[in-house]
Parts: sequence; C-alpha cells; structure tokens
Amino acid sequence: MKIILPDLLSYCAFNVRFNRYGKHVSDAAKKWLFAGLDLSEKRRRGFHGLKCGLLASLCYPDAAYPQLRVCADFLGYLFYLDDISDDMDIRGTQYIADVVMNTLYHPASTCSTSRVVRLTKK
Repeated sequence: MKIILPDLLSYCAFNVRFNRYGKHVSDAAKKWLFAGLDLSEKRRRGFHGLKCGLLASLCYPDAAYPQLRVCADFLGYLFYLDDISDDMDIRGTQYIADVVMNTLYHPASTCSTSRVVRLTKK
C-alpha cells in the first residue's frame, strides 16, 4: 500500500510569520510548566520537544507578549494533561477531567495538593 500526502504548504496563500516574542515566551512557558510539576528528566525532554512557544508564535504572530504567554502556557498545560491521560483508562481520564473542571469552577474550595490542581490554579 502506498500513501501520498499532498503538499499542503503549496496551497497556503499566506506567508508563515513568527511572533517577535516567540523565544522569550517559549522559555518562560517552559519555566512555568516545570516549576509547577515534578517531572522526570525523560518527560522534561519530551516537553522541550513539544515547542509550545513556537506553536503559539506561529498561530498568533501579531499577539503582544502577555497574550502570547497565556497561549503558550495553556498549550503546555493541555499537552501535559494529554500526556498523563495517555496512561489512564476511561475512569482515570474522567477523574482528571472532573478534577480540572472542579478546580476551575470552585478554585477557593478545591484543597487538593495534586500536581494537576496546583497547575490548574496557577
């Protein structure tokens, strides 16, 4: 079997642009994520490879630094949630979803010290 992928970039009618704050945001977003989590060295290397700051910079080339930073932090947070849910069954994934949503809806009354809650509150 042979699969041929089209050259999607040739169909793009716009120039690819990079946000001027991209490098600073990328570094700051990684520091924020790593400060909130106690990750193994293997997981840290994996998050370096995600390049959430680069993705945010390409998606929002005209954003100011604070807005771009929020986007990069949020992407890192989502990738972290996705990463930990990969090793869970449906019940575990539902539990994480409930913890995140309860933390967002009721931040003052959520008292857990789990990494997910700490990162969600940040």
